[in-house]
Amino acid sequence: MLSLAGSYVTGAASEAVKMLSQSERERRLELEQAAAAEREQASSMDAELSGVHAEIAAQVAVSGGTGDSDATSGATGGGGGGRPRPLARQLSLPRLSVQSSLLRLDVPQEHAALLELQYSLPPLLQAFDWSLKYRLSQHGASLVTLLRQTEMSAPLLLIAKVQLEGGGGKYLLGGLASRTFGEKVQGTNEIVPSGKWKGTGQSLIFGMALHEDAAVESGGLQTWGWTRRSSCFQLVGVREGLALGGGGDFGYGIWFDPQLQVCTSSSCATYGNKSSLLHPAAFADDPQSPVEMLPPHPGAVTGAVVELEVWAFV
Repeated sequence: MLSLAGSYVTGAASEAVKMLSQSERERRLELEQAAAAEREQASSMDAELSGVHAEIAAQVAVSGGTGDSDATSGATGGGGGGRPRPLARQLSLPRLSVQSSLLRLDVPQEHAALLELQYSLPPLLQAFDWSLKYRLSQHGASLVTLLRQTEMSAPLLLIAKVQLEGGGGKYLLGGLASRTFGEKVQGTNEIVPSGKWKGTGQSLIFGMALHEDAAVESGGLQTWGWTRRSSCFQLVGVREGLALGGGGDFGYGIWFDPQLQVCTSSSCATYGNKSSLLHPAAFADDPQSPVEMLPPHPGAVTGAVVELEVWAFV
């Protein structure tokens, strides 16, 4: 009797293992199919963005690097749908509450970057105007001041110009933060750093090497979206400073110290940038970039913050 019972238990366990193995194989197949679909979508987006780069260059050439009627009338790139409009759409500048110190319309490279950044935003945000909430040179270099100025606004667009140490090159970089930088203290109007990672997959980071000499050919602005490998989107803390992207072996995608004087960038899992955004290798994959193919530089590169702006969508 015991022998029969033992055989029954053994058989049942064997069947359970088979069912579990089958379930694991099915789950693995689903994940592989999902990954293949994402790779195909990414390839399609890369091809479309190459066309956008060409269209932006043509628009800037036609406008002579100056503002056009869209910049003053407030016409914006329309949103709607899961993907931006077809390439036949008329790319247009967002309406800004004040002139940006970092994306100036009379500087061709920055003008083009503004158009590319507008296109890279989630479609819904392309329909909004930009309102300046914080400017380092105007409001002072302080994370506490930045929190007070941005209040509880979200999403927020952070843009910074950084000068490399030792008199190196300058870079424009930043990101879209989908959640507020601070949190209100219960029962008061005081806003304090959240001190924890938060955000959504609508977040992104971007960067571009800058050239002071307008005659020097330069690649365009590049963006990195969520890879789904990490959910470390944004972090603001009294001691931690302000970070966009994490989860990697080298540090943060973009990090500012609490005094907003120092910026560091390295590769990160959240956005999949293989190199620091303060290194030419980050832009070597850009077909528009004159930078020769360079090996990835995942380690941190540090620079001094020249200017920093934070914009809200209204």
